[in-house]
Amino acid sequence: MKDLLSKYHHIEKKTFEDIIDFHYQFKIIHPFQDDNGRAGRLIMFKECLASNIVLFTIQAI
Repeated sequence: MKDLLSKYHHIEKKTFEDIIDFHYQFKIIHPFQDDNGRAGRLIMFKECLASNIVLFTIQAI
């Protein structure tokens, strides 16, 4: 986890792809399998906001 966070924090201008990759890597190594999806989505949402990335929603028909 320390290595993942260190690599991620060294990225100067994070792209959506960087955030997605972090989310994927987080889900793989996060020690709590039950809630890693929710925690990962919350982190991804926060990072999108911090990086001024426009969020989108998909509505089911």
